[in-house]
Amino acid sequence: MSELEQNRATNLPLDPNLIAKFYSLGFKQLTEIQKKAVPIIYQKKDTLVIAPTGSGKTECSVIPIFSHIKLSKKLGKIKAIYVTPLRALNRDIFRRIVCYAENDGLSIEIRHGDTPQPIRKKISNSPPDILITTPETLVILLTQKKMLDALSELEWIVIDEVHELLGNERGSQLSLSLERLQLNSNFEITRIGLSATIGNPEESGKFVVGTKRKLKIIRDTTIRKYDVKVKYIKGTISDVAQYIIEFVTEQDLQSPVLLFTNTRGESEFLASILKEKSALNIELHHGSLSRQVREETEDSLREGKKGIVVCTSSLELGLDIGSIELVIHYGSPRQVSKLIQRIGRSRHNKGSSAKGLIVTNNADDEYEATAILERIKQGSIEEQKIHDGSLDVLAHHLVGITIQLGQISVDHAFEIFTKAYPFRNLTLEDFYAVLDLMDSNYLLFFDREKMILKKKGRGFRYYFENLSTIPDILKFKVFDTVGKKIIGTLDQRFVGDFGDSGNVFVLRGLQWRILNVDEKSFKVNVEPFRSSGLTVPYWEGENIPVDYKTANKVGLFRSKVKDGRISLQNNIILKFNLDAIPDEKTVVAESLRSQSIIVLHACFGSKINATLSTLLSSMLSARLGFLVESSSDAYRIVLSSKAKISEKQVSDVLRDKYDLSVIVTASLTGTHNVNWKTWCVAKKFGVVGRGAVYERKSA
Repeated sequence: MSELEQNRATNLPLDPNLIAKFYSLGFKQLTEIQKKAVPIIYQKKDTLVIAPTGSGKTECSVIPIFSHIKLSKKLGKIKAIYVTPLRALNRDIFRRIVCYAENDGLSIEIRHGDTPQPIRKKISNSPPDILITTPETLVILLTQKKMLDALSELEWIVIDEVHELLGNERGSQLSLSLERLQLNSNFEITRIGLSATIGNPEESGKFVVGTKRKLKIIRDTTIRKYDVKVKYIKGTISDVAQYIIEFVTEQDLQSPVLLFTNTRGESEFLASILKEKSALNIELHHGSLSRQVREETEDSLREGKKGIVVCTSSLELGLDIGSIELVIHYGSPRQVSKLIQRIGRSRHNKGSSAKGLIVTNNADDEYEATAILERIKQGSIEEQKIHDGSLDVLAHHLVGITIQLGQISVDHAFEIFTKAYPFRNLTLEDFYAVLDLMDSNYLLFFDREKMILKKKGRGFRYYFENLSTIPDILKFKVFDTVGKKIIGTLDQRFVGDFGDSGNVFVLRGLQWRILNVDEKSFKVNVEPFRSSGLTVPYWEGENIPVDYKTANKVGLFRSKVKDGRISLQNNIILKFNLDAIPDEKTVVAESLRSQSIIVLHACFGSKINATLSTLLSSMLSARLGFLVESSSDAYRIVLSSKAKISEKQVSDVLRDKYDLSVIVTASLTGTHNVNWKTWCVAKKFGVVGRGAVYERKSA
């Protein structure tokens, strides 16, 4: 549907009763997105609503939905489900919409992993009209007889923060749950998706409604302005912290300040420095903290308590955190969507420009943040690729549907699951292969003669042990043998891949050498390590990819700075001691012959550089007869070996012709990343036990 067609589709009159309802609930006027979306949703049209944070997306969906439910409610039946990707968001949505529900005489409850047993029992015995839940809890409800009966007259599903689910297996899982809900309901369920940042609305809409249904895409076409400054600090993270303290003190804000980081390690480290250096109230919020601690921080934000809350992505979604005047970001947010979500948390109740500060001590980050701000002005945002065809997720739902129904024909199961957009291209060959594997593991019964599936007792335990699509990662405590204290944790993947004695890694900004790994007590014993040599630090945040458009724009800014057309605070490009500048058109090779290292400077983004890194490592290793190790980020590829690598050898590999797919596939086979992924998928298929410990040698 074109933009013009979308606008025509939304040019519908508002029902006077609905307008009156908004006014009676305290709305002085409807926002732009509410004027467009409310009449469409009221007509029970499948809809994707895209609008900035604070524009009233939640209200534009639930108020017309509740008006319908008021007329069709039936005791003991759930008429609407509201799905959010975060438990904290569940609680927040409840606070926001409970008054709207009660105004229409409707009951509403929350059901997620933290819900106390008495409340769960109450929901089962006396189901509410509206249920707020998460994708994982929804998977549980689809196997409970009482809840399936309560959901038999479901008419509405609202999926909040759609962009958070598109590119991962949580989204794939939810898409199959939606089809199982439809199978269970006597009504055609209307699906509503809500999001603030989506770069590919057409495909995202199909994710919400499935392959067989039409939808309306309703967009707020106004572009919010972002008043964001970028500050480069030449110094350490301690210098950055000092600048933040001085900046916040000078602003003398009467509301709390959010300080985002890209990783939990950075947030912990930065918060500890801020506490040492300042008398300001410093709080912390991230996913590893207890529920109680997170809720206390959220409450203090809503109360408007002055100070700084250091946080990660845990606060970037649509939580109601009261009035925030300023958002600070340490380092580049890496993505346009991340900046919009995070800086957009400021001033969103006023309809004014978002106010933010990006502060960094990394030269790349200053260029990157500037490039991201330029893309926002141009209305350019990354496309969120749909996570297609997750066979491990399919396997889990196949066991689930046998529990739900007792038995089902193979053809019917295939028809149901291919209605889900991420599984639109599922082949019968792959479908049968999954069924054979699950049957061989005694998790369901696949009768090839009658072509039916039946539940098996062993499937129950497997199903409930694998509710989350996020890998079940065991944590190892890191013990400083000199300081005699625990300094943090490492996940089992890192320990399995790099946990050999003598290896050096970075944690909380410091280097540590591994003495030994105690697998019985899940402890890594380390000692401090100081070296001026080359090290590659391990950061959690390296998995936030920078796309090609942003990296390419960074290259363009480099050439503009070099030519004097623009100026930035760091002068690294002006000091670049090379014949050419690595910009949007030029790849520059730098040789450190004394260390047998080649650095390729290339502004291609994280994924392209990672692919080139794999190709070069594989081909050079074959030509030299020595292992060539490689690492990469969005702007460079580092190659190192015991053998000498010349620029000509690298150039020859790049100029040669290959079947790239074949080379990269062969290169990745048996690597740590593939071994780890295989290990996690094997768990999801029930091949590897839940409590098994990952080891690089066994994978």
